[in-house]
Amino acid sequence: MVVKSVGHLNYTHITELRVQRLELPIVCLFCAEQIVSCRHCHKPKDLPITTCAACGACYHDDCLPRLNTRLVKACCAGLVEGGDPDLDGVAERRRTDCALAVSAIRVDARTAFLDARRGLLIDSVDSEVDMSGSDTLDALGTILAGQKSLEAVVARQGARLEELLLATNARINEALAAVSANEQRITQLLEDHERLKTQVVTVRPSTELRVHGVPISVPHDTPEALAVTFKALLALLGSTDSVQDVQEYRFFGNDPAPRRDSTQQAVRTFSFVVTFKQPITRNYILQRKYKHGLIKYADIQQGGPDAEIRLYELLPGPAYRLFQAAKERGRERKYASVWARDGRVFACKSVGFEPIQLVTEADLEKLV
Repeated sequence: MVVKSVGHLNYTHITELRVQRLELPIVCLFCAEQIVSCRHCHKPKDLPITTCAACGACYHDDCLPRLNTRLVKACCAGLVEGGDPDLDGVAERRRTDCALAVSAIRVDARTAFLDARRGLLIDSVDSEVDMSGSDTLDALGTILAGQKSLEAVVARQGARLEELLLATNARINEALAAVSANEQRITQLLEDHERLKTQVVTVRPSTELRVHGVPISVPHDTPEALAVTFKALLALLGSTDSVQDVQEYRFFGNDPAPRRDSTQQAVRTFSFVVTFKQPITRNYILQRKYKHGLIKYADIQQGGPDAEIRLYELLPGPAYRLFQAAKERGRERKYASVWARDGRVFACKSVGFEPIQLVTEADLEKLV
C-alpha cells in the first residue's frame, strides 16, 4: 500500500472498491480518531473553539460557560472569564498559531472524509515529495559527472590556447629575426622614403629664374632697378614680350666667388631672381639663352664691365642639394654633363648615352 499525505493528516490510501465497501460509521470513527476533541464535551472541533495558550487544551465556545473552574486547570479557568490578563504577547501568538493549525487539521479531515464517501482517488497538490536516499545519490553523481565533463572541456581549450600562443610566439620570433638580419637595409629604405617624401612635398613646378653674374656696380636696391637690367637682357635675347609674364623681381644675394672679365680684373657680382606666372615662360627664356650662347654684361649695357651673365633655374632646397652632389660625383666619374630641369636632376656619361634621372641621393650610385 502507498501512504499519501494531505495537509497535516497522514492516512492509508485505499482503493476505490474498498472505500465503497466501508460503512459510514467506521469512516467517521477513523476520521474522529485523528481529530482532537473538545476537553469538555469530547466532540470533534467542527464548531468555533478556544485554545488554552498554556496547556494547549481546546474548548468549544459554547462549552466555556459550562466549565467548572474548580475541576479544570488554573490556566484553563481563565478562559471562562475571557482570557488570562497575565499572558504575554508570546502566549497570545501561540494561541493564535495553535488555533490556525487545529482549524487546518479539521478542514483536511472533513475533505478526506467526503472524498472517501465519493470514492475519489485523492492526489493532493500539497503532498510533500520526499526524495529517497538513492535518488539523492543519483542526482549528486549526475552533478559530479557534469562537473568532470566541464573540467575536461576547459582543459582541452586551455591546451589548444597554449598551442596557439606557442605558434604565435614562434612567428613573432621569426619576424624579429628577419628584421634584425635586414635592419640596415630597412633603415636605409626608411631614410630614402623620408627624403623622397620631402622632395615630393617641396618640389613644385618651378617658375623662378636666377640671373647670375651682374656687376655689383649696377643698381639693384629696388625691384624697378632689377627690372631695367632684366628687360635689357630680354631685348638681347629677342624675347621682349616675356616681360608681361613676370610676376616679381627680388634680390638674391652676392655671388660667392668674384668673376673676372677678359682683362683678368676681379669684378664683384650679385644675383637676382625673376618669378614668372607660369613655368613655360621661364623655360622659353632658358632655351633662348642656350641658342644665343655666351652673354656678357657689356653686351646689354654699352661701356659696362665685361662680366659673364648666366641664367639658372632656381631649384628647391632638396633638388638643389641633389644637383650639387650629382655635379661633384659627375666630375669624379668623368661625366659629360649634369643638369637640372623642372626640379629634376639628370646626368649623361657622354654624347649619345641615355640621360640618367636622379630622384634621391641613393640614385647617385647609378653614376659609375
